[in-house]
Amino acid sequence: SVPQPMPIEPAPSYTGFNHDRAIQLGSGRILMPLFYTTDYRVDPHIRSRVYYSDDEGSSWKPGKTILDVPDGKAGAQEPGVVELKDGRILLWVRTDKGTIYRAYSNDRGETFTQPEPMELDSPLSPQSIKRIPSTGDLLLLWNYSTRGRFPLTAAISKDEGKTWGNFHNLDQDPFHSYAYTSIQFLKDRALFTYYAGPPVAGKGDRRWSLKLKATPLKWFYDPKVIVTLGDSVTFGIRWDGSVKYAETFSSLLERDLQKSAPGAHVVNAGIGGNTSSQMLARLDHDVLAYRPTVVVLMAGLNDAAYVDAGPTARSTPRVAVVDYARNLEQIIRRVREAGARVVLASPNPMTAKYPFANFGWYKGKDINSGLTAYVEASREVGRRTGVPFVDLYQAYRSWNRFEATLPDGVHPNAEGHAFVAAKFLPECRKALKK
Repeated sequence: SVPQPMPIEPAPSYTGFNHDRAIQLGSGRILMPLFYTTDYRVDPHIRSRVYYSDDEGSSWKPGKTILDVPDGKAGAQEPGVVELKDGRILLWVRTDKGTIYRAYSNDRGETFTQPEPMELDSPLSPQSIKRIPSTGDLLLLWNYSTRGRFPLTAAISKDEGKTWGNFHNLDQDPFHSYAYTSIQFLKDRALFTYYAGPPVAGKGDRRWSLKLKATPLKWFYDPKVIVTLGDSVTFGIRWDGSVKYAETFSSLLERDLQKSAPGAHVVNAGIGGNTSSQMLARLDHDVLAYRPTVVVLMAGLNDAAYVDAGPTARSTPRVAVVDYARNLEQIIRRVREAGARVVLASPNPMTAKYPFANFGWYKGKDINSGLTAYVEASREVGRRTGVPFVDLYQAYRSWNRFEATLPDGVHPNAEGHAFVAAKFLPECRKALKK
């Protein structure tokens, strides 16, 4: 038919519509959620409105509610809608408030409550929600982060969007950011398209790509989630491209675990520069939110450091060894209380190639002289708590290639990550079977 314009208000205006957002209700009504401002160059504060059609799109009426988050600079952006089982409409918008906002309609989309925050961290980034036909649950795709569009995380709601669980990272390669997802269900799989863009930080791939991913629906419900909690060694990738995400020990661990435990999913919760204190502080958000079965814990390199960014020399380590041990024990206790098991590891050794080997406190000393107390403390925590312990420090020192696999004196190369993954694999297999 001849294209007809929708009765957009106000007109003219900057009005937009995210892909894969129009829905048709059980009654036959079509809802199209739009966002707008009069002129984005003049007024970047966005509002949203739902338009509806009761004649298969031949004519449209604007909803009566203008949706806004007035105390946010960005407003209420890029709305989406889904029909709930009780006939209500759940609407969500992206905001710059650090979380997703939602609203409800009791009259098939003609009016809505004003948006209120959900208990899910999110950057200024779009979200997608659809109902899984085979289970009736809601599936959410969004960036579970306060920092940027990474990772791309999936969650399941079994109570119509009130609460969300079964967190799994659909994509978590730090060389990219991810957003603008479409969702389609085909038999026993979910099909997704989304952009894989430049990374949130660092010198990763600067190209923009469109990615298609097909994922078995049972994967979203699989409880075999392992979280690797650590620092830059756990994070793994090197921005110079020498270690890609698929070569990190977390990625290799997932690949090898799936051979005996199909569906096993490893979440990489490594952040460069982190001490055990910082890991403890982010435990709820970055680890326990995933409701893991197993947590691999490795810390100590930054705790034992006698140097701060700058660089600035220190006369004492960043975290005292007694506090380091206490932090490990608190992490272990809280993980166990959440119903998960822990695999603890000592930090790997350093070599004379460490950039600060001749700086400040380190000058004239064996590079590992400050680290060994933390290695022994991790061993003692393992003995005291009874958790499986992987002595990476000793394993590395007994490996005749260990110095060659730490090119900058502290971070493993791809061969080193394969070595680490092989050390963790047996304990993780045992933990998954218990």
